[in-house]
Amino acid sequence: MQYAEQITIDELPDALRRLKEGQMEFGFFGICSSPVACIYFMQEDGRFYIDYEAIGADQLPYIDKIRQYAVGQGYRVVDTTYGNTPIDFDNPAQAPVLSLRIDADIDSIAKVGKQLMQTVFHNSDTTPYEIVP
Repeated sequence: MQYAEQITIDELPDALRRLKEGQMEFGFFGICSSPVACIYFMQEDGRFYIDYEAIGADQLPYIDKIRQYAVGQGYRVVDTTYGNTPIDFDNPAQAPVLSLRIDADIDSIAKVGKQLMQTVFHNSDTTPYEIVP
């Protein structure tokens, strides 16, 4: 049986470096402390941004919470989708994704990820996160 790698938020910069160096299975990864508290780190041209996908109905309220957080921080927000089918809701037909287009370096995006997980999901410095593809 394969287990997901676990990190604390202070280990996030190391995971981001591995992503930048192509050492992750995909061109992105997520950190999850619970089924609703899962954010994805994406990269484009060496710059990072954060996505949040609401695949389940219990995640839908967090789209608005994350949007409020991002707007309050002055981050550009883009509504999109990966085309995934929601688990337990029909409208919208595709799971919504909120993309925080921060275009940051590793240290900056790690700080944003930490603040987001603490502010929106009330996690602490010692909260364990699973790394997911």
